[in-house]
Amino acid sequence: MSKGLCGTTGTLGADALLEALRNLRCSGTLVLGDATGSMILQIAKGQVDASFKLGSYARLDASGQTFYLHTHEPSELPELPARRANSGSALLRAL
Repeated sequence: MSKGLCGTTGTLGADALLEALRNLRCSGTLVLGDATGSMILQIAKGQVDASFKLGSYARLDASGQTFYLHTHEPSELPELPARRANSGSALLRAL
């Protein structure tokens, strides 16, 4: 699997995506989004280790959610790549 994967869940819910990651024993950080908020999930070998809800994220079983998966080895904290890794600004490196 590549380092990053993004898209939408289409007619399925994010729970179906989580089930696939569970079956693949994938590790990484998964960011889910709907019209009301986001959820960040830390996944280790297919199991959710931690979750962080931002805004009023609704339900895992709702269809049409956006997602971004950044694969990495299991770790203590969620990891996401910097969008501007070479920037002199810490804020832009974090975005």
